[in-house]
Amino acid sequence: MLESDLVGILDRIGGTPLVLIEDIWVKLECSNPGGSVKDRIARFMLEEARRRGELRPGDVIVEATSGNTGIALALVARELGHRALIFMPEHMSPERRCMIETLGAVVQLTPKEQGFEGPIEIRNTYRGRPGFYVPDQFGNPDNVRCHRLTTGRELAEQLGQRGHPQIDAFVAGVGTGGTLMGVGQALRETMSRLRLVAVEPAESDVMSGGAPGNHGIMGIGDGFVPDIVDLRDIDEIVRVSTEEARAAAEEIRSDHGFCVGMSAGANFVAARRLRDRGLAVATLWPDCSDRYGSVGLEPPSSDEVSCPLREECVERFREMLGPRRE
Repeated sequence: MLESDLVGILDRIGGTPLVLIEDIWVKLECSNPGGSVKDRIARFMLEEARRRGELRPGDVIVEATSGNTGIALALVARELGHRALIFMPEHMSPERRCMIETLGAVVQLTPKEQGFEGPIEIRNTYRGRPGFYVPDQFGNPDNVRCHRLTTGRELAEQLGQRGHPQIDAFVAGVGTGGTLMGVGQALRETMSRLRLVAVEPAESDVMSGGAPGNHGIMGIGDGFVPDIVDLRDIDEIVRVSTEEARAAAEEIRSDHGFCVGMSAGANFVAARRLRDRGLAVATLWPDCSDRYGSVGLEPPSSDEVSCPLREECVERFREMLGPRRE
């Protein structure tokens, strides 16, 4: 991506549209400039760390990620003048690695059999080392605070503007858990009856008391309950299989024209179940399908995609996944 492409990019993070799809309120986090909801926390965590003096000029940002946070950190770090080092499991989609590297960060892959513990363990060796900063997306309270102050308050304001100041449930998949916790806190300021509903892969249902397992819903279900998740605040946990999530993502594209990822499909499956119980529901579509072509989802560059956000997604796709610049 050219330097000129990055001018003002931080100001384009957030303020995402709210749409009503199948009587479900959906916040289009896939419309963030890096293509995912993680743009929000990347900017917020790094700017707050700089404000507190924890992140200093010249420091290298080091994080473990399944991909979207790595893309977002690489994007924001580059804009703020920092280098980034990203540790990621080798079985995540290759588009993720390409995007991170195109943005100038270094990616180091860890063996699949180590799960997500491998990247976290290596990342943790950089804690406290001079010249390095570890945001710790799974344990950083700024993650939750970001979503309370931005995503959650935006959603509450948008619902009010649309004549729906009260809903019954907010649904979100749990990767770090920051989105669910933060948005839940914001909405509960004015919605006393709100149900907070977590989504996790059926094949790795640790929040439901099950065992970690392999699944294909990248971005959620990393095999442990993150430190920033308080299970006491969660009213319900919905288990969604990889195949259900994939089918829903494909339906979202074919029926509604939006090119979204697997976790968006999982969120929509869970939201539909709650809607069918008569609840007024809101959720979000966390990312774009441009990082899922290798696992079978149509990228925004496909002629079959009719997403209203297609042009900006296609431009990002070309910049980040097209021919590599020397």
